[in-house]
Amino acid sequence: MRTLIISALFFFVTLSTLLSQSALTSVAIEEVKSYTKKIDNTDVSVDMPYYSRYFKSDIPEAEYDEWTFQWYVDNVVVSTEVVLLTKFAKKDTYEIGLTVTNKASGGSITATPITIETTKDYQIPNVITPNGDGKNDEIVIINGDNANMTLSVYDKAGTLVYKNQGIEIYWKGLDNNGEELPSNIYYYVLETTGVSDVKKSFIYLYR
Repeated sequence: MRTLIISALFFFVTLSTLLSQSALTSVAIEEVKSYTKKIDNTDVSVDMPYYSRYFKSDIPEAEYDEWTFQWYVDNVVVSTEVVLLTKFAKKDTYEIGLTVTNKASGGSITATPITIETTKDYQIPNVITPNGDGKNDEIVIINGDNANMTLSVYDKAGTLVYKNQGIEIYWKGLDNNGEELPSNIYYYVLETTGVSDVKKSFIYLYR
């Protein structure tokens, strides 16, 4: 009888251990190029800005707590968060890597690295949300040719609310006095010295 109880206990413990370990045998890296944000009770697709790249694994979100994450850029650990949100300030080619370790078993899985190419082209996002979450908090424009740029931002009435010049321009939704501009649609004009193409478009500022 005692042998049966011990055997049953051993079977239960072994089964519990097996069930607690993930059946995951591989992991892949996925790049997120846009995400959905609720603005005024409407789901809006927001593009990632050109200087930021956002990566996640294909591990189901419900299983995140079962794993630790190590993200690499060119074989250097840059983050231990469940996702990788990183900025690239110049045009180049980078290798993105990921190793995940199961907290229960201690087993690790390394994803096949992916190679990305960044661009210096101005890809200004259609929405900025300066709330400090690291996603589209600001416009960042970096000129890889070191040419001077001028960014002018106007409100819907056509009033100039912000203007800045330089080879790097950052706009966090502030006016020329450093005051926060209200949530609204704004119009921008981006001029670059020596370039005839003037970029003009609308951008939605949402706080």
